[in-house]
Amino acid sequence: MSVTNVAAGIVGLLVTALLAIPRHARLEKGGKNPATITELVRCNWPRTAAISVQAVVTVLMLVHVSARA
Repeated sequence: MSVTNVAAGIVGLLVTALLAIPRHARLEKGGKNPATITELVRCNWPRTAAISVQAVVTVLMLVHVSARA
């Protein structure tokens, strides 16, 4: 479970650094651009999925540890 949690964190970080931040920079420079906004929304889905996986795995880890106590 720890490996899955870390992997999901890395995915979220990479998507943010490699996809989201450059698009935000483009919006900041060029103003409102529908194509860039669409790309930004599209690349946000993997981030959302990664965060969701981390949340579920963290809860499962807590349940696992609590069951041992």
